[in-house]
Amino acid sequence: MTKTLLHTCCAPCSVACIQLLRAEGIEPVSYWYNPNIHPYQEYKARRDTLMAYAPSVGVELIVQEDYGLREFCRAVADDIDHRCGKCYGLRLEQTARRRFLRVTGAFRGSACRGRSAWRSAPPR
Repeated sequence: MTKTLLHTCCAPCSVACIQLLRAEGIEPVSYWYNPNIHPYQEYKARRDTLMAYAPSVGVELIVQEDYGLREFCRAVADDIDHRCGKCYGLRLEQTARRRFLRVTGAFRGSACRGRSAWRSAPPR
């Protein structure tokens, strides 16, 4: 089964994504990197819920532990009206870096609800 690195913002958002990917014969590897989540208690609650959920559905999980809120704020402060686009870009860029290091073949974002679309790396 082909693996793909799935950026995951929280366990509930990943449920449908994991099911859809598996239905397509793709095994997701969940990746937690979310410097945008504030306050820290919310960040920790989402991370801890994902850490409990992943093994219950047999998904490998990579957790990048640095909170990173200060760096995130610096990255979006100059253009606060467009922070959402910058946030998606920042998190998917980091996911792509992690994918490159792991050589999993592709990456996607779990923000497949609402206006966001799944994204994958171009084939090489």
